Formats: sequence, C-alpha cells, structure tokens
Amino acid sequence: GHGSTFRLMLPLSDQKVVLSPSPSTPLATGQGLVLLVDDEPSVRLVGQRVLASLGYEPVVARSGLEALATFQDLHDKLVMVICDVVMPDLSGPETLRRMRAIDPSVPMAMSSGYPDEHVGPFDTNASADVLVKPYKREELAVLLKRRARSRPS
Repeated sequence: GHGSTFRLMLPLSDQKVVLSPSPSTPLATGQGLVLLVDDEPSVRLVGQRVLASLGYEPVVARSGLEALATFQDLHDKLVMVICDVVMPDLSGPETLRRMRAIDPSVPMAMSSGYPDEHVGPFDTNASADVLVKPYKREELAVLLKRRARSRPS
C-alpha cells in the first residue's frame, strides 16, 4: 500500500488503572426570578437551562426594550438581571441605566462575548458585574450566590 505505518511501543504493567472522578465542590444554588436579556437565541436557551439547573426561574427578553417592559412588571420579584452588552435596539448599559431609574435595588450583571480588556467600563454609576460569554455554569453560580438579592416575597 500507500501511506504510513506507526508502531507504538508501551511498557506493560501489572497495575490496574483506576480513574477516580475529580473532586468537585457542589455548586451554590438559589431561587427566584432572574431576567436574562440577550438578542442571541442560543445564548438565551443555554442561559435558561443553566439558570434552571441552579434552581432559579429564568425570564427572558430578546432586546433592551422588551427587557425594560418586563423589568417594569417584575422588578419587585427579580433577584437579578443579566444583560448582554451589545444589542440592536438599545445597548445593555443603557438598558441597565433605565432599569436602575425604575428600581436601583435589583442586582445587575453585563454579559459580553468580548474579552475583558475590550469590555471596558459601561457606566461609572453602573456597578454591574461582567460575565464574559460563553460563561461557565460555575461562574454564574458564584455570581448569583454573591450578588443576587434574597428572594422577594
């Protein structure tokens, strides 16, 4: 034939290989409504699944304007808002600024597909955490544990 032949010579061993699962600490879970704002359907779907797996009840919005309407109706029940930075009708920072004018007590986070150094400060008064997409389940769990307010009655 054509091509190459490779021989792999490995030493024999009488010892059994035992693979043990890596020790993992359980993720912090919570409860309550989390408003997830993103114009990308796949990001919304994954975000909904991750939030639900952590015990939260996700409410989604596809745009800043839709998010504002939802926030107006639910702000007193929300434990947190996670909002994309770049959206077509209203930017994430502007969306959060308008939400803060309605209810500044709701914790907020920005999510971005750009590396940290390209995100930059959104608003000097924003005090919003930044999640770089794709965010990991563990990162989201830590953020929610640290920043989400107690479930409103």
